[in-house]
Amino acid sequence: MCIIINPIFYTVYQVSVCYELSLPASTVPQQGELVALLQHASQQDIIACVVVSPEGAIRYWPNISHGSFFGEISVDTKGQECAALIGLEV
Repeated sequence: MCIIINPIFYTVYQVSVCYELSLPASTVPQQGELVALLQHASQQDIIACVVVSPEGAIRYWPNISHGSFFGEISVDTKGQECAALIGLEV
């Protein structure tokens, strides 16, 4: 069993399978503050994930059980490092 803690809403999910998701490339160490797990309101058995690299690469998985299916976009952080991911709602 794998326990996943959502740092945004402090919710604990218990799942019977763990998933490995490839993080966006980064020259700076990744941080737990830049990861958010989201439970879909209409399909509570589906967990989505958002990860932001310190350099501003944002990767979104609409369903973590399909780890190879994700979207990615980069934002210009003007040389600043991202420190936290806040205020997400699905």
